[in-house]
Amino acid sequence: MDILNKIKFLDKLSLSDIPSVRFFQTDATRYAILLIIFEKFYKKELISIEGIIEKLPKNISSRAHQLSFLKSADLKGYLIKEISKSDNRIKYLKPSLNLARDFKTHTDLFNQFLKDTKDH
Repeated sequence: MDILNKIKFLDKLSLSDIPSVRFFQTDATRYAILLIIFEKFYKKELISIEGIIEKLPKNISSRAHQLSFLKSADLKGYLIKEISKSDNRIKYLKPSLNLARDFKTHTDLFNQFLKDTKDH
């Protein structure tokens, strides 16, 4: 892939037309959270709010910002909160069905872009 195609790829990566994905692209913390949640989702693993915060780089943002964003994403319906059956203090997050569908659409666009650049 030449440098111009790499620039186009990065542009496409950073500017989604899908509102739910764009919501997670407004800052590095949000985008990192999106990737963490989908990594666990596709591995069929649960991740708690604390687990998400622990996986974030320590210098990316404050804990308050991270928690505020997670609450906001839950309230908007992008993330679904589930309380642990064994310990009510533990809350797991997973993507909503709509976010999962939108994220798949978003990644399919990248796959198509990569395929198109290989064909040319």
